Order: sequence, then structure tokens, then C-alpha cells
Amino acid sequence: MKKRKLIYVSVLSIFFILSFYIIRNHIEKKRDYTFQFPCGVAPNLLNDIRLDSLGVELVFDAPYKWNKETLRVFFVDIKDENLKEKTLKIANKWSRYSNIKFELSKSIFRSEIRVSFYAKNGYSSAVGNQAKDKSYLRKPTLSLQNLQKQSDAEFKRVVLHEFGHAIGLQHELQSPASTIDWDSIKVYDYYLKVYKWDKAMVNHNILTKINTEDYTDFDSKSIMIYAIPDSLTKNHTAIPWPSDLSNTDKKTIGKFYPTK
Repeated sequence: MKKRKLIYVSVLSIFFILSFYIIRNHIEKKRDYTFQFPCGVAPNLLNDIRLDSLGVELVFDAPYKWNKETLRVFFVDIKDENLKEKTLKIANKWSRYSNIKFELSKSIFRSEIRVSFYAKNGYSSAVGNQAKDKSYLRKPTLSLQNLQKQSDAEFKRVVLHEFGHAIGLQHELQSPASTIDWDSIKVYDYYLKVYKWDKAMVNHNILTKINTEDYTDFDSKSIMIYAIPDSLTKNHTAIPWPSDLSNTDKKTIGKFYPTK
């Protein structure tokens, strides 16, 4: 009798364990990818990202516009004042063409943007004022994982890109005006092999166009674009990594944060 009871308990335990993993996997597939973007990350960094709050990139998301001119930036896990200064100096290139600027804060409680160089989130950022969401309370809103180890050119590109997200810009690849003639079969295969993304992630982060009325003509030189190998397009057109703000970037940010 005791043996039967033990077997029953063991089977029941296995059932509950299996049920837990099935439910968890279902939830993983249904996650809300609203808040952050994995941007231009090396595969080894991207695979470490927690995919619990990722989203879809020159497109401006008006609902996420900040209603203030100065955004206070707190650096969560570095004390290197030179690195802080370098980061903000580059980020403030956006302020040359708009009325929004980034200012160093010494308190996490008095900051709109919180930057981490060591959290395992790759390169990612909350989009605009979504950084105010309670899920970011006292947590990083912008990640530059180990970026200080990269070249100056890469450092500049990533900082401009991520702070672009931080003021409401989305990915240019997914602009409603995008003219990219994707070879979807090769796109799925490439992102599966290189980034371990399934079709749903590829659709969400690459192929699906953003539903917005605030966008410009497609800008392949925007700082908010990914590099695209020519093998992923039907007409074999490649897009290189951008190195700086494009003219369209400058005009767009000036439109939504106009100078007085």
C-alpha cells in the first residue's frame, strides 16, 4: 500500500513539474515586447539578453515623447567620471538639433535615464518616457554592456543609437516607408543561426512594420538602422552600419523637440 502511494506521489510530482514548464514556456511566447530593443549587439551579447521586456526602429513614437527639456542621467554601476563624461558628450549630440539635453545626475532617485555598463542586457533602451514605467523603478533603463571595451567609433554609434531610443525614436528598418525587399526565408535562417531568434522574434524585431503616422521617407543612413548583409535582400542591397546622425535624424528630432 505504501509502495503504491509512493508511486502515486511521484507521478503526481512529475505531472506538476511538467505542467509548470509547459505553462512557463507558453508565457515566454506571450511576453510583452513593448519596452526595449536589442540593438546592434554582437551575438554573444544578444544571447545573454533577458527577453522579458524587448520591443520593436527613422520612426518617432509620439506617445513616448518626453514633456521636458532636460533628462537627468544616472550611471548605475560605474564610477569612472571620464567614461560618464564621454557618454554624455556623445549623447548630447542630439541636443544640437533639438531642445532636449542629457544632464548628469548623482542620484538614482532624481533621474529619468539610468545607464548600466555591466548588466547583461546587451545594448538596449526603454523607448522615450516608457522609462517611467514602474517596471524600471530604480533599475537601468538603458544598457551599454561592456561598450567601454569597444572602439571609439563603435562606442559613438551605440551611444547615439541607444539615446535615440531614450528620446522616443524607433528602428528605421521597420518604418512604414521601408523599401527593403526582404528575402524572408534567408532572414529567418540568418537570425536563427546568428542570434538564436525564432520566427516570432524576427517578425517582431525585423520584418513587421511599425504602426505609426510619425515617420519620414526611408533613411538607410539613419543612426537608428541595423546593418543588413546583401544576402538577406532579394535585390542583394546591403546596408552598412551608420557612424553618425544623418541629416534626416537631425531634422526629425528637431521637429519633435523643436528649439525655441
